[in-house]
Amino acid sequence: MIAMTHRDRLVLAIATACFLIILVIEEFAPANVVGAYGYVLPILLVTTLRNRMIMLVTVLACVMATYSGLLQPTKPGRFQAAVINRSVV
Repeated sequence: MIAMTHRDRLVLAIATACFLIILVIEEFAPANVVGAYGYVLPILLVTTLRNRMIMLVTVLACVMATYSGLLQPTKPGRFQAAVINRSVV
C-alpha cells in the first residue's frame, strides 16, 4: 500500500468537498442540464494522485451521482435533455 503524503490528502479533501458541493446542488436543482459537468473537477483532481483504485472509485461515484439526479421529478421536457447531457459528460 502506498502511503499518502500531505499533498495527496489535501487534494483528496478538495476533490471530496467539490463532489459533495455538486451533489448538494444537484439535490436542489434536479436534472439541471449543466450541473453534471461539475463532476469533472473531482475526477481530474484525483487523477493527480496516480492511484488507480481511488480513481476508479471516484469515477464510479461521480457517474452514480450524475444519474441519481435523474431519479427526482423534474419539469416536463427537461428529462430528455438531462439524459443526453449526462451521457455526454
